[in-house]
Amino acid sequence: MAGIISMIENNEQNKKETVATTIRMTEEIASQIEGLVDYLETSKNEVMVNLLKTGLEQAYQYINTMDDDIIESEENVIRYFLFNTNKGNNVADHARMMDEERIEAFSSPWKESIKKIKKDDIVFLYANGEGIVAYGKASGIVQNGYRYDDPKQDGSCYQELIDFKKLSKPIKASEIYKVLGKKVPFLKALYILKHGEKLWKIIKK
Repeated sequence: MAGIISMIENNEQNKKETVATTIRMTEEIASQIEGLVDYLETSKNEVMVNLLKTGLEQAYQYINTMDDDIIESEENVIRYFLFNTNKGNNVADHARMMDEERIEAFSSPWKESIKKIKKDDIVFLYANGEGIVAYGKASGIVQNGYRYDDPKQDGSCYQELIDFKKLSKPIKASEIYKVLGKKVPFLKALYILKHGEKLWKIIKK
């Protein structure tokens, strides 16, 4: 209980622009939420948003424990990576990666994931709710930076991408599933694609 109260307090202190959405639920769940609203003496919106945030955090934690496809890291072998720009967490970070043609992470273990990518590996940038929105070849050079280029903000690890290109029409999750013939954990920050060349051929048509 202390956790959700803390999140509600933090949410009040860090208001962001919000969007409206509609969900349907059973009467039992609705009643439980109403009970929590009464207990915490706050709004239903605050309770539901923070319950969703808690669930999302747990989902992300689980997905990031999933193993990558096993691919031998041989010399002169190009590998294919799917990198989630984490638009759902920070739209500004996503915009910066797109504008500055890079992939970037601001916390562990995702910072370390940037170091897994070697020169000339192909990286597909995936934006939540859209699909693959851009791609490029890894420079192989890992650099350190800061959010908003401000040393007082979170530190980051990033790689610049060569031959970076934004797609005029994103490749949606359903199409990616169809091409690869398997489910992909899109919420994972970085995922190595065993048959990424199939996507590459479609994109390069």
